Amino acid sequence: MVQKFLETDWGTIVKQGKLKRLSMAVLATSLFVATSGCGRKAEGQVLAVVNGDEITVDELNAELKVTPLPPTMDKKLAHRFVLQQIVERKLLAQTAIDQGFDRDPAYVIEQRRMNEDLLVEMFAKKAADAISIPDAKAVDAFIAANPIMFDQRTRYALNQVTFDLPSDPARLKILESAQDMATVKAQLASLGIAFQEGTGTMDSGIVDPQTMTKILQNKTEPFIAPAGSKVIVSIIAGEQKTPLTGEQARPFAAQALRAKQLEEIGRTRVTEAKAAAKLQYQTGYEPLSDGKAAAAPAKK
Repeated sequence: MVQKFLETDWGTIVKQGKLKRLSMAVLATSLFVATSGCGRKAEGQVLAVVNGDEITVDELNAELKVTPLPPTMDKKLAHRFVLQQIVERKLLAQTAIDQGFDRDPAYVIEQRRMNEDLLVEMFAKKAADAISIPDAKAVDAFIAANPIMFDQRTRYALNQVTFDLPSDPARLKILESAQDMATVKAQLASLGIAFQEGTGTMDSGIVDPQTMTKILQNKTEPFIAPAGSKVIVSIIAGEQKTPLTGEQARPFAAQALRAKQLEEIGRTRVTEAKAAAKLQYQTGYEPLSDGKAAAAPAKK
């Protein structure tokens, strides 16, 4: 049926030169209409067909993994419930396509970002699966090398001020001289930067050891942590020892060691990819130097 359509009707349109004003979207829509009823049935691995778009067992299983359901819910009922959610989502997505949202530049950009994030996530998972479980000797060495995370582990209470990152981050350089929170607030007020006061906590067991060491070197002074479009200035207001030792420390150490190895793999792959890539930057958009990159806002 599809072959006949392509060889006759569409071929005639092309030969007659009537294709000039037709977009690829029209072609896609025509093919969709022509094939939506051709042999696609809800049977075997195909659980449902939504205007020609198949929903398979694999797709349902993937959806079940990320859908919160009551643990006591009947399995068959859960499958039917989640399948209906997929059907309704596809119907809404098809409606959006009919209205041209798939050609909106904002959609194209967001789709590309989501696809790249998913690919990176899958790459990281595969790399993690290839990392062997560290042996007891490696785990013990990691525990010994990182006392801040284990026998010296501490939970710190923080006093904080939070504010929006200014358009010119260089204005915040004045905060480097602040030795207490009162000075921080006074300096922000002098810059005309509105801020909110609050509290927080910091666990030395999950903060990067190098960062934690730097904070503790000037324990009584405020420190700055970028957080997306926000900036948080914190100062230690109290602490509670929460040591993690013995057999309790081993699983945590093994997990942290594997995470460190995965980070190193990612850093190596990025370095290799940069070395092999052909990169061009518009003037003013070149990569930041190490110092400026460290001061840049962290990704949310």
